[in-house]
Amino acid sequence: MSRGCKDGGDGVWKVVSSTLVLDRSPWMRVWDEHVVLPNGAEIRGYIRTESRSFSMCFAVTGDSLVPITRQYKHGVGKEFYELPAGYLEEGESPLECARRELQEETGLGGGKWEHLASLVINSNRGDARAHLFLAIGVEPVSEPHLDETEVLEIEYFSPEELRKMIWDGEIESLATVANILLACARMGE
Repeated sequence: MSRGCKDGGDGVWKVVSSTLVLDRSPWMRVWDEHVVLPNGAEIRGYIRTESRSFSMCFAVTGDSLVPITRQYKHGVGKEFYELPAGYLEEGESPLECARRELQEETGLGGGKWEHLASLVINSNRGDARAHLFLAIGVEPVSEPHLDETEVLEIEYFSPEELRKMIWDGEIESLATVANILLACARMGE
């Protein structure tokens, strides 16, 4: 991926300087950049981040219920509903990650899987992506295997209930909202 342009004429910002100011590998890196826009305007102190991409899954059981996690999210300081998700590990494909996270968080597996979208999370700051999946016909295959930093509850809702929760403001996670609506559209709900 190009991080700047040679002549400034193709709409890409030119990076004059870039200083790494925070490195919390593998979670996040933050750069302070001096950039020049194609029109000549300059921005000093433009903050750019590099964070890990993740996979998320809208999984439907045989009785047409969807597992969703409810857990405290420190960034917003409250409990959040989110579909099962997790960061991609080194060398892991988005599909492998989605399957692993669903099984680790819920104990569910199997089913027919479909990739719905790979969406950039915040195009102003970085290129991390949310890889969104639909899995139909999942079933229990193991006990959940949460790591020590995961404290969550799994609840089950119908697709209709999840859409209502979005409109009622109960589901606020952008990736979760996108995954639910894309999955429901794909299923014709």
